Amino acid sequence: MPPHEPYPAFMRDYILENFGPEAPGGSQALVDQFFEWIERPRADRFLDLLEHELHPFIASRHRVSDEGAGLFGFSYGGLFALYALTSGSTFFTRFGAGSPGILVPDSTIFDRYRAFAADDANAGRARHLHMTLGTGEIFGPSELMRKMAVEDLRFIDLARCHPVPGLTLTTAIFPDEDHETGCIDAYRSFARTCFPSQSAA
Repeated sequence: MPPHEPYPAFMRDYILENFGPEAPGGSQALVDQFFEWIERPRADRFLDLLEHELHPFIASRHRVSDEGAGLFGFSYGGLFALYALTSGSTFFTRFGAGSPGILVPDSTIFDRYRAFAADDANAGRARHLHMTLGTGEIFGPSELMRKMAVEDLRFIDLARCHPVPGLTLTTAIFPDEDHETGCIDAYRSFARTCFPSQSAA
């Protein structure tokens, strides 16, 4: 998650219900660990790790290109992909944000995108953002997922209203998929859309 990213108060009930002691395979320790992570997010450090430690380590041992690198994430991983984009990453050029975990209207990602779009240094560089949602998230019984879908659509609207030269925005909605089932389709859609030549091979 981006630094200082807020989350809705009712999220604690959602996590407790789905991952707490009463849930299959859940525990209070799991719930406590989850909230320890999201209350002290370190997206900035994780992005730095990927770009300046992990990639050089892999490149020193394997034949990998420094160009056309893609980053895909789902849920909070999708929010991280948006964070990487709006950080002006010069390493990643293709970003897949599957059902990104934008859960509140005052998410930091909105101001981050506005600042990204207003910075002329970001204009003209070829980038591709592919965002996806499932209809089960938009229309389903989970309040948390419905609110996430609303905020994801608000982000898409913001990006459409304030386009960045060089940034291509594509989207997809998957019928009958929810937050538990949509990840695989989201990744496939990202790969096919952002890496069409490799997908066709």
